[in-house]
Amino acid sequence: MQCSLRSEFTITTGDVPWKAFFKSEAVWAMIYAHFCGSWGHYTCLSWLPTFFSEELNLNLTEAAWVSIFLLHFLVEKKGIHCK
Repeated sequence: MQCSLRSEFTITTGDVPWKAFFKSEAVWAMIYAHFCGSWGHYTCLSWLPTFFSEELNLNLTEAAWVSIFLLHFLVEKKGIHCK
């Protein structure tokens, strides 16, 4: 069985008004907000292991084993199954 939707909804790049799209202030506000939010998030994530090891004196290798065992307990013992 073939899907006939592809032939019905074919859109070329010429059909999209890209110039008007990128001139829109709302689009640039969304791009700016997404960039700022993502930059802050990924900056925090990249410094998180350093914070754990230097400020909290946490051994990251041992913490990884604890998280593996915790995940194993949740998935196997509590019946949380991925489908």
